[in-house]
Amino acid sequence: PISMQDVPRASEVIALGKAPLCAAGANAEPLVSAAHHPAIHQSWQLLQKSAFLTNEVVERVGAWITGDVGFPPDCIDTHSSVTGELHALQKELERLDCLDLEDMQPDWGDKASVRSARKALFGFTETIMTRLETLQACLLPCMTEHKKARQVARSQQPVVNENESFHEKYRDLLATQEPPGKRPRMIGTARAVLSAILGVEDGKRLSVGPAREKLDDRVERLSELVKLSDEQKSLSLKSFSKRLVKLAASEEMSRNDARSGEVCSEALQTVVGALSALKLRDMDKKKANKLLDLTERLRRVREVQEFQDILADFSFALKGF
Repeated sequence: PISMQDVPRASEVIALGKAPLCAAGANAEPLVSAAHHPAIHQSWQLLQKSAFLTNEVVERVGAWITGDVGFPPDCIDTHSSVTGELHALQKELERLDCLDLEDMQPDWGDKASVRSARKALFGFTETIMTRLETLQACLLPCMTEHKKARQVARSQQPVVNENESFHEKYRDLLATQEPPGKRPRMIGTARAVLSAILGVEDGKRLSVGPAREKLDDRVERLSELVKLSDEQKSLSLKSFSKRLVKLAASEEMSRNDARSGEVCSEALQTVVGALSALKLRDMDKKKANKLLDLTERLRRVREVQEFQDILADFSFALKGF
C-alpha cells in the first residue's frame, strides 16, 4: 500500500482547499456579463459547474490525505471523473478558440467586449485544468494500486466445476438475493447467469389458449425466477426501453468475468420488469404474438451475443406501446 508521505502533490491539494475556485472566477464574471454572445454565456455556465465539481473533489481528496484510513477504492471513480472533466474542458477551449467574431448579431455586444470575455474564460479554464491535473497526479498511484487489487480479487473467484450437476453448479446463483428493497444480485459470468436462470425455465410447456394468456403465463414464470427491486418495478416503459438499448450495446456483458454476469442479470431484470409492466396494458394479438416470440427466444438463448440481439428487439417492441 502507498503511504500518505508518498502521495504526489499532496501538499498542493491541501493548499488548493484553502483557495476555492469561486475567487479565481471572480475576475472573469464582470467581463462575461458585459458581453452578450450566447456562446460566451454557455461556456461560463459550463465552467461554473466544472469549478464546483473541482472544489468538491479537492475537498474530498484533501480529506483522504489528512485522514487516518488513506485513499479508499472510490478513488478509482474519482480519478475517472477528473480525467473526464479535463477532456471536456479541453474541448471547451477548442470551441472558444474557434468562436467566429466576424459573425456577430447586433445584440451580442461589440467585438472588443466579446474578445475580452473570451480571454477571461481562457484564463479561468486553464486555472481549473491546472487544479484537475494536480488532482489527477495525486490520485494516480493509489488508483493504480486499488485497480490491481480489484483485478487480483476477480482472478481469485472460484471456478465452476463442469462435472457438477446443474443445480449444484448454480446453487449460489439461484439462491442469492439481496434484502427487500435492494436490487437482487447474481454472481458468475454472463453465460453462467443465462444458463442458471433461463435453464430452469427451459422445457416447461406453455398453457393452451390465446397468445395473451400464453404471454402472461410466460411472464409469471420469468417473474418467479428473476426478482425485481422496488425501484425497477416503478420504472416506465420508456425507461425500460432506454435501458435495454444501452444493455444491448454493453461491451461489459461480453467479457468472461463476474462483471459480465452482473450486467447480464441486470438485463434479465429489465426484460422481466418491462414484461410485467405490459401485463396492465391492452394489446392486440399481433403484439402479444411478437412478445411471446421474444420470450421464446429468450427461453432458449445461451450465447451472450444472441441475448443482446434479443434485448435490442425487446426495446424496439416496447416502442409500439
